[in-house]
Amino acid sequence: LALALVHFLEVRQHLDDWERVVSVTFQSATQAGDRHAQASLLLVLGQLRCEQGRFDEALACHARCLTLAQSLGEQRVQAQTLQLAAMVHRLQGRPDQAVACAHRSRHLLGLLGDRHTDSVVLLELGEVHRLQGHHDQAVASLRQATTVFEQLGDPVWSARAQLGLANALHAQDHQAEATSQLRRALHGFRRANDRRGEAHAMRGMAEVLRARGRHRPAIALLRRCLDILAELGDDAGTARAQYGLGEALRQVGETAEAITWFERCLPVFERLGYRH
Repeated sequence: LALALVHFLEVRQHLDDWERVVSVTFQSATQAGDRHAQASLLLVLGQLRCEQGRFDEALACHARCLTLAQSLGEQRVQAQTLQLAAMVHRLQGRPDQAVACAHRSRHLLGLLGDRHTDSVVLLELGEVHRLQGHHDQAVASLRQATTVFEQLGDPVWSARAQLGLANALHAQDHQAEATSQLRRALHGFRRANDRRGEAHAMRGMAEVLRARGRHRPAIALLRRCLDILAELGDDAGTARAQYGLGEALRQVGETAEAITWFERCLPVFERLGYRH
């Protein structure tokens, strides 16, 4: 039941409920001596720590989980743990470690024939390639992930992949296609009532508007985006939106307010370890 709840709790950002559910269940699994359950719960506890921005603790969970899963021969849990470790390494500015974890994960998933999780890893690789400036590789990975999620009929992950693809296309200055993908992602997030995803898609749309010189609409969109993220308590997403708002205000000459937003987001990035 705890594992079945994780996706719902993650999409709706019910992090306190997630903490309670996993903590109680992990204690029960430990008392029962159920090592398979412990491995699965360490995986989702590490995922929760990622959502909370507690990245060192997330990596510690993943290390424990990986060791336990290897001893049990749980290849799927190993692969999922490596995928999440890749995400933490990316967010903390360690692209080489992120790519290494992603490739180890994909090797195991290839043995298992798990197309869904493999596409999650492809999405992660696309994000790493984008941050490295390898835009062609990023677009190729994200197109492949988007296609698979759409084939599998997963609306939330389809929207996430479309958002990632839009960001990569924006980095290539392909703004028309980026806008199309963002609209698809925004529709998917709204249908799934994924408000955090909706806010991130709005932030992506604001970046495209800025690239087209439409700074005032971008500023309005980012302010709406910030309202949603603040309501959800998403510190990392809020900081990213504050940075984007600061950039948009700087570009229209409103430097005093721009500096205010930069001063708000910088300590959050430093606390979370978002080096890039």
